[in-house]
Amino acid sequence: GRKKRRNEYDDDDEISRKLKKEFKRVTKSSSGPPRIRSVFEEIDTNGNGKIDESELRRGLDTMGFELSRREVKNVMKKFDDRDRGEIDFDDFAYFLTGEDKDEDEDGSDRDDSGDDSDTDELVEMVRKEFKRITKSSRGPPRIQSTFDEVDENGDGIVSKREFRNALDEMGFRFSERQIKDILFKIDKNRDGGCDYEEFENLCVGGKRGKKGKKGGFDIDSDIVKKIRKSKVVKRGKLVRELESMDQDVNRRSKEYLKVSDFEDFVKESLDDVRLSRSEMKDLLKSVDPDDTGKVKYGKFADVIER
Repeated sequence: GRKKRRNEYDDDDEISRKLKKEFKRVTKSSSGPPRIRSVFEEIDTNGNGKIDESELRRGLDTMGFELSRREVKNVMKKFDDRDRGEIDFDDFAYFLTGEDKDEDEDGSDRDDSGDDSDTDELVEMVRKEFKRITKSSRGPPRIQSTFDEVDENGDGIVSKREFRNALDEMGFRFSERQIKDILFKIDKNRDGGCDYEEFENLCVGGKRGKKGKKGGFDIDSDIVKKIRKSKVVKRGKLVRELESMDQDVNRRSKEYLKVSDFEDFVKESLDDVRLSRSEMKDLLKSVDPDDTGKVKYGKFADVIER
């Protein structure tokens, strides 16, 4: 009965937490982004793009939440912080995946300590989908071509509008604030957009060192740290030593080393680094990602020396 149901929830915040957990379960997809839009449309029975109190109550009943009228009103406020009496899609999406806010005892709003982790969760969702899209059955990931598709005006920077369009096409339905939060996490140089290097970092993910420019190398940060401790690097002679290894005088531009020559360089000129076999293997794969048999050593030096 009524008393039993009330004992199930200590307060409105607990109802909100349980509700968010259930909505996340319902919208979860085995592949691709969450089904937030489709669940919203199921609750929005009259199809006007907004969920009113009666539609929310019916939706909660269907999900097994038997709440009083007062409780439903309070849940509405969790979605509708502007107190308009209805929930639009942005409100709905933000409640499920956005940042929570708590109130201090004095009634003033303060950001919850989990805000960063909520945004990180969104970034990870986007990262996984981009990794899936850029994955190639043969050869390296199609990061450059995907970036060019997202960068609609071809200026080398993915703007907020272009980023939103790409996310929409991928099936994500984020609020404007969520897109702004995600882009802020990705935009390391704070120029207001996402350049190729930042996009590449998003697609590759994981524990990585700093990269070069377009088509740059993605070298494990631990290997980068080791190499930076070598005497050659500390004395500022890395580029000079690399050029001395380039013995092909018949070529106009001395920009590349054979992978085998590069490996010899690491073993001989950077002998104080002492990379393990697995680290050497990872390094060679990183500096020749397309398996061309050549290393553009200038870009390697850029990563190490920056």
